[in-house]
Amino acid sequence: NGIDINEPGKKHEYSGLGFELAAKAMEIRTGKCAAKVYNDHLFEPLGFGDVVMGNASSDGEFTALELAIIGQWIANQGSYGALEFVSPQTFAELLPKQLNLPGAATEQGLGLHGIKHLRPGAPANSTDPDDQLFSPNAVGHGSFSGCILMVDPDQQLVIVQARKQFRDGDNQYWG
Repeated sequence: NGIDINEPGKKHEYSGLGFELAAKAMEIRTGKCAAKVYNDHLFEPLGFGDVVMGNASSDGEFTALELAIIGQWIANQGSYGALEFVSPQTFAELLPKQLNLPGAATEQGLGLHGIKHLRPGAPANSTDPDDQLFSPNAVGHGSFSGCILMVDPDQQLVIVQARKQFRDGDNQYWG
């Protein structure tokens, strides 16, 4: 249903539809449900327990340790330990890029966006690299539940927060 209303390369609109379409393609290609593909080819090799998956774009229930392992996978450009899941060249395609499309106010990647936070005391809206808390290569993703995944490979830093649901006031300390 989404293919006929979206025009790739014409407009950016944040949604999980692309992940749902990719999951459907994996199901057609493998003959397995997407949750089984994720489990067999990502979660099990990474040593995760049973990850509850609702759909491909959201509803995954991860522990903080599992999110941190995914963060290390990001910091290692698609590898974890001796396991290479994607080549560095393929991984580079996941990273945020300026899209220059209507609706794309910031750099966007495939499930990742740039993380920009000012150091305490820095002038508001500063773009000076010295005023940034993280390096220009810091990436991550938040969620509707309030989970946080942030990776700064230049500082060898992974920050995660796992929770089941978002409550009023939960972003009080985000900055």
